[in-house]
Parts: sequence; C-alpha cells; structure tokens
Amino acid sequence: MKHKTFLLIGFMLFCGLQLYAQVAINTNGSSADGSAMLDVKSTDKGVLLPRLTTVQIATLENPIDGLIVYNTNESRFYFFDEGSSLWREIAIGAGSISPTGSFSCGDDITDIRDSKTYKTVQIGSQCWMGENLAATELTDGTAIPNITVGGQWSGMNSMAYCWFNNDYLNYGSIYGAMYNWYTAQTGKICPDGWHVPSDMEWDVLIDYVIDDGWSGNDATALKATTSWSNEGNGVDEYGFTAFQAGGRNSNSDFDDYYAFWWSSTSSSSIYAYGRRMYYGFTEVSRDQF
Repeated sequence: MKHKTFLLIGFMLFCGLQLYAQVAINTNGSSADGSAMLDVKSTDKGVLLPRLTTVQIATLENPIDGLIVYNTNESRFYFFDEGSSLWREIAIGAGSISPTGSFSCGDDITDIRDSKTYKTVQIGSQCWMGENLAATELTDGTAIPNITVGGQWSGMNSMAYCWFNNDYLNYGSIYGAMYNWYTAQTGKICPDGWHVPSDMEWDVLIDYVIDDGWSGNDATALKATTSWSNEGNGVDEYGFTAFQAGGRNSNSDFDDYYAFWWSSTSSSSIYAYGRRMYYGFTEVSRDQF
C-alpha cells in the first residue's frame, strides 16, 4: 500500500584537461574498489535516490535510458526504459528485512486512523493482510467521500468509497470498504508501512499458490470457507480469507457474485489491473477496470 542518497559528481576542468577518477565516500579513509566508479561505504546509513510523485515522474522532460527514481505514491522504484518510452517498476524481490523489535508477519496490525485491527499472513515470500481494508480517510487525514447515490459512482473522477449496498452494519463491518481507482492509486490508502500490491506482486502470490499444488484451483485455496454462494466456498488454505464482498459496476449498481481487488499498476491512461474471484469458479482472473 512502500531510502537511499543521490549524489551529484562534478566533472572538473583544469587547464583544458578533463580529469577522471574513482570516488570513495566513507568514514574510514579506504579507497574505492577497483571495479567501482563510485564506492559508498557505511554501517549505519543508506543512499537516498530522488523521490517524486507519479505525476512528477510522468512529466520529467527527456529522461535518459536507465534513469532511476523513487515513486512516493506507490512506494516503488522505477527506471526509464528508452526502448518502450515507459517508466517501468523495478521488481521487489523475495527478501525483506524488518527493523529490530518491529512487526513480524503474522502479527496483527492496528490502523492508527480508526484503531481497527487487521490480521496478517505470510504466503510464500510475501506478507499480506488477511482482511479487507475499511479505512474512510487517507493516511494524511484527507477524508474519502462516501458515494451512496447510484449513478454518481461511475461518473467520479476523484476519490470515493462505499459499503456494499450502502450498508456498513451488515456488509462493511465484515467485508470492508469498496474503493475506486482514484483512491487506490493515491499511495495513502493503506496503513503506514503497507501498500496496494502491484500487478507483479499479485502474480507472485498466484504463482506461489499454483506451484504449491493448486493449479486450476488458486481461487479455491484463497477463498474463505464461508460467504460464497452457489457452492463457491474455498478452503482458505493460507489465511488469505477472500470473502464474496461484491463490487460496483459501471452503472453504479452493486453486484454480489464476485470480489475484486485493485493492483497499483496502470494498464493504460484510464484502466488499471486487478484480481477478481467469482462464485462457482476455481481460478483467480486478472482484469482491467
């Protein structure tokens, strides 16, 4: 739902001669490694790359091939791919390090916005929330409009949330809130330290479940053991506990035969990738909305 230092190295001119040198930055006086143009050594500090919003990255003029920035909206690193003229996400690998004395996956987390507690679950190399989010404001305190009037939802071009059938008591308190893309892509909807998963991170989850013996039944493994109609219940093999939480279609009507989760990855200027599970179907589908 997301750290390093950018250093400017000057090229020095003296008497018409351009000087080239390896550079070492450290506190122990050691020389740069023979294979490195820049060698930064530290045991208590990191390197901070430029941090830009999605809009700022998209409007950078004439980025060079391989340029790297940190996206503050998505908590992700991106590099510019000149061949496709696209900014591409640098994939986050399987490894992760938790600061000493901090959260371990499997611990409950508490959202400081509303003091709601969520369970977490380790699935393969990833840590997921085992419950749907129910926050009604961003982490910076900005309120998310609750859109209850049908017809308004599909016409929104800004943040919005709702409860299924506009009924928090019977649905929202159990299945969480529904958010539109404008809310999901803010980078501020998840509790601090969490983020909306990228399309690639969804792939990692589904591939793990399939490789773990659930080929053709990945949705069955991830679905909750209750709430799914038409014999669509799952076995909740990993504690993901995907409920049949429903959705809201392009006509702003509520549909109750599936559940949908956003990714943080756009598929075009107007669509983004997400994952959907239907009752009666055993596989997770990858959709664009």
